[in-house]
Amino acid sequence: MATKKLQGVEALKHHFAAIQDNPAITEENQEFVVETLRSVAETVIWGDQNNAPEVMDYFMEKDMMKLFEKILLSDPGIFVSIQLMQTLNIFFENISQPNSLWFMLSKNHVNNIIAHSFDFSNEELLAYFASFLKILSLKLAIHTLPFFFDDRTNTFPLFTELVRYFNQSDNMVRIAVRTALLNILRVNDGPLRTYLQPRIAPLLSTIINTLARQSIELSRVISEAKTAGGQMGRVATLVDEHTDTFHFVNDMLALEIPFVTMTLGRLLVESLVAPLYVQPLITPIPLVCPEVALFLLTQVYLAFNSSWIANITTAFFLFGRSSLPEYAGYDPITPKLLLDEQALSSISTHDTPHGAAAAAA
Repeated sequence: MATKKLQGVEALKHHFAAIQDNPAITEENQEFVVETLRSVAETVIWGDQNNAPEVMDYFMEKDMMKLFEKILLSDPGIFVSIQLMQTLNIFFENISQPNSLWFMLSKNHVNNIIAHSFDFSNEELLAYFASFLKILSLKLAIHTLPFFFDDRTNTFPLFTELVRYFNQSDNMVRIAVRTALLNILRVNDGPLRTYLQPRIAPLLSTIINTLARQSIELSRVISEAKTAGGQMGRVATLVDEHTDTFHFVNDMLALEIPFVTMTLGRLLVESLVAPLYVQPLITPIPLVCPEVALFLLTQVYLAFNSSWIANITTAFFLFGRSSLPEYAGYDPITPKLLLDEQALSSISTHDTPHGAAAAAA
């Protein structure tokens, strides 16, 4: 006689007992643990989508998020870590009941997982982690913000970790990180904006540095291609990366957050457009050839919806630095090409990783 397949809360009880019976992850049991974690995700989502609140009630009663945190922070090996990250992604992407979401975000388990030092030498784990951060950022709103951001202790692990991985080489990771950062900036909360204002400047400098490096590298590769030939694939890749970064900057400017718009706009013009896109068209410089400078200057007009950026770029091109206006209420930013990117680490030093909000325990 075939064994009846468990479903709903009975299945979850079975899976929970199986995990409890395997407190130490070894090579012998890791495959079993991976399959059990996958089954937990399927069972919880089934309960959420099939009007079976007893499934989440049991999940909450056993505080299974705490169990997941404990496993993940115990260095269970790459296969279990990847499956746990997959399970968390499935939870937060598919849970539809607000009470279930609030429980999963409570007690600081999510923030502790975000702040954990993973071994990201495995690209698959990094990809799932970046996806996890992006999915969480989609849950940000005024009523969920206290689960992530504690304005009493000024801790916001989600933002801190996103900044850390802003310039990852993997394209999908970069897209996930940039999308998540935009989602954070979209939350119109006074204490959050106060927290972000001093911490966003190093990130904005990094964005401009990224564009500057891409511009210089594009000019170098094209110059080499003129003499040695080939490299058109590399040229296409650099143009795509530059265009993607331009569109990200445009998305940030479109949010119309004063301290972001003014700082980023001025850095863009004074530390990128003026020295690397306009200057080579007036007096040749070794960093960027005139052909590349003209192409990139064209991209400024194509990529940015901001008439302010277009106007100030045109004025600088026609009349020079004297045309740049002063902006009352904002400290002037000294033009400097390739600012020190180590300043980015100052964001992390402002935060202690495990203190963030989750007060709704």
